[in-house]
Amino acid sequence: MGTISYRGFRFPPSIIQHAIWLYLRFGLSLRNVEDLLAERGIEVTYETVRCWVARFGPAFARVLRGREFLGVVRGTIDLQFFENFFESVVLSEGGSLSLFRNDGTLLVRYPHIEPIIGQVFRGAIDALGERERGTIRLVGTMDGKDRLLAAQRLEHFPLSISVGVDVSAALANWQKEVIVLIGLGGLAALIIAAMVFIIARQLLRGKKQFQQEFDEQKLQLNTAFSNMSQGLVMFDSAARLVVCNDRYRQIYNLPPDLTTPGCAVVDLLKHRAANGTFSGNPEEYVGDLLATIAQGKIAKQEAETGERL
Repeated sequence: MGTISYRGFRFPPSIIQHAIWLYLRFGLSLRNVEDLLAERGIEVTYETVRCWVARFGPAFARVLRGREFLGVVRGTIDLQFFENFFESVVLSEGGSLSLFRNDGTLLVRYPHIEPIIGQVFRGAIDALGERERGTIRLVGTMDGKDRLLAAQRLEHFPLSISVGVDVSAALANWQKEVIVLIGLGGLAALIIAAMVFIIARQLLRGKKQFQQEFDEQKLQLNTAFSNMSQGLVMFDSAARLVVCNDRYRQIYNLPPDLTTPGCAVVDLLKHRAANGTFSGNPEEYVGDLLATIAQGKIAKQEAETGERL
């Protein structure tokens, strides 16, 4: 074909000749020729191939008429080899291995399903797109199951291999782990709830026992206060009444409303001064008493009433 001039064309003659040979020899479409060249790393559009065929096709025919036909060299692929190889691969439950042509035609599949061999399935091709490898999730047209597909193009060949697995099978182990974790979480929650219940019950028992002991001690203290022969009065640092027994009220003739907890001691003394059971100054008395107590000293005072107390 050296008599044909390729001057002005960007691609070398060998590529142009090969593209035209593919188109004329195998009856491929222009797009198929484009795909085959792309598999070899040659980026040519099908429109360019069409122009080459129109420009050089007649010239090729004229050159070939004067040459001797020696035969055709054809390469084949033993599909049984791939099927045997796929069978040797250990697959998980719901898994499959498939060999496709770049147009999506299924050539080999394991596990083998005879009726679908030779049919076109676009799942793996769609997963690849323009890439060398890719993944996709889809509902399989072969068995109608939700599947995950991973596909890889074979370098220098118009073929792709895909690995598929059922989503339910792929997630089976994860689902089992989730069930185990949920069970363990539930068991832990029950144990924690039981511990909280036991602790709460012990606290309630302790509180009940403490309250019972407190009530008993309070009853004993009240009984002691009520039956002692001396009058007793207790007040806090703010000179507010805390405790006053009945004997104290009887001695100084005090009304109940002045001897309730929280009443001011100075008011109690003012009432005593009014009924003649206290002769001093109530404010000064309380001030001196608090000052003495604040110094950590013991205060002793005698109060004059109608009789010596």
